[in-house]
Amino acid sequence: MTYRRHPIASGMLAAIVCWAVAFVSVGASPAAAGTSYSQVAAGHLHSCAITVGGTVKCWGWNGYGQLGNNAAADSAIPVAVQGVTGATAITTGLGHSCAIVTNGAIKYWGSNYLEQLGNNTTTDSTIPVDVQGFSGAIAISFGDSAPRSALCRRMGSQCH
Repeated sequence: MTYRRHPIASGMLAAIVCWAVAFVSVGASPAAAGTSYSQVAAGHLHSCAITVGGTVKCWGWNGYGQLGNNAAADSAIPVAVQGVTGATAITTGLGHSCAIVTNGAIKYWGSNYLEQLGNNTTTDSTIPVDVQGFSGAIAISFGDSAPRSALCRRMGSQCH
């Protein structure tokens, strides 16, 4: 694997300024001209952002399918995550990504070696899958190297 970094900075009016530092050429800034974002999350070697319209775009390393575009290739520019609309929260980790959508459903994609996708398998997924048996989520977070997640439900303080 080639070492890559992709620092990001969020700016005013929900626009994102992005740049890449790499030992390989990754092209121009991943921020698509004219696209505004409401939230951004930086993973280990990939990032994802929610557009103002509620769709999700990801870019960077795609070794486990964590870009969510049903492909295996890395991308230096944002690619649309398949099947995610109405996103309200996003988080990224070492090799997986997650979004909460407007009805509180949780969608995961990418690495699943420790069943972190919540679909009772250990198979990686290049497209988002629904977390089984969990709804009403209002917050999600996980660390870079740990596959553990915090899922918080509405109407109480129950987190998993």
